[in-house]
Amino acid sequence: MKLSKIIFSWPLLLLIRMYWFLGNRQKNRCLFKVTCSRWVYQVTLEKGIISGMKCLFKRYKSCRSNYRITENSDNLEGIKASDGVFYQKDILADWLVSEIERKI
Repeated sequence: MKLSKIIFSWPLLLLIRMYWFLGNRQKNRCLFKVTCSRWVYQVTLEKGIISGMKCLFKRYKSCRSNYRITENSDNLEGIKASDGVFYQKDILADWLVSEIERKI
């Protein structure tokens, strides 16, 4: 990662690390295999703060409890998230895949 990206990205990276250390005590479960904070952290490291912030807002819109287990037009199992996007089982968290397999 370029030094300029690190310089501008450190506040977001620090906030995420603080969240990992202090937050996350509520036992909220992320819908995705790669948790929202880990995904945003990785994108921020690789592409900088602008891309990291875009990922943060995208994940925030989709990773909430307002999902619906469904199949898409290709008969693939997954969920329709609160943002209206269909996500296949292969990127979803194990606990959610188990729930999908019980319901479908």
